Amino acid sequence: MDLCTCGPGADARVVSVDLDDAVRHRMHELGLRPGARVRVVQRTVAGGLVVALGADRFGLDAATARRVEVEAAQPAAAPSTTPSSATGDAS
Repeated sequence: MDLCTCGPGADARVVSVDLDDAVRHRMHELGLRPGARVRVVQRTVAGGLVVALGADRFGLDAATARRVEVEAAQPAAAPSTTPSSATGDAS
């Protein structure tokens, strides 16, 4: 499936990026490369997407998003907020 088919909140793993060399190179610099995990944050009226890649956010027009092949990915596990127990005896 292509990135354009993912709805807001969807997590995906990039399979391939089928773009011209210069654009593909720029996407690679931004971290959008095979194996990367992305989350669709927002869809624009014109069909473009705002995607999150780690802590970064950037926009892709619909034509570019259609050229990025992805597969569904499980949401990343949230870090545990439970404090770790101290080692040693309390007696």
